Amino acid sequence: MSLPIAGLIACLIIVWWAAVVDLRTFTIPHAFSWALMALWIPFALVAMQSGVGLGVLAVQALGGLIAFVIGVVFFALGVMGGGDVKLLAALTPLIPFGTLPVLFVLIALSGLVWALAYGSMRFMQARRAGESDALATARMARLPYGPAIAMGLSLYSVALVLLA
Repeated sequence: MSLPIAGLIACLIIVWWAAVVDLRTFTIPHAFSWALMALWIPFALVAMQSGVGLGVLAVQALGGLIAFVIGVVFFALGVMGGGDVKLLAALTPLIPFGTLPVLFVLIALSGLVWALAYGSMRFMQARRAGESDALATARMARLPYGPAIAMGLSLYSVALVLLA
């Protein structure tokens, strides 16, 4: 079961918008997660009209629950913010269950690239500001993870379209 292209574009718009807000405010408001969850209704209706059974849709929903539980663990460890967890949990049921590992690997790799880029930027800002220990300042910087989620979803989307 694949996400129709219109649904994929809607997911990308919502997630990129959340990424911009996260970059500016270090928060991802609930509205973005609710918007992704609202996409589940037309997604499920289109899937059922295409002959997808309720069992497959239940597995998709289970993917969201699993992502939420894992995300809560990351949140408790201080690795991820609550908005990031909710955004991923709301996005996950819209992605075919069998391809979730690909999405999560792409998000993780995007997160690595994003952390290096963002940390370097923070380091340069600290150096320009004349801070005595710019490296420590860069290490202490909070990392908005919404952009990494958006980059990973974008890479996943490109791969999905190219391989279709």
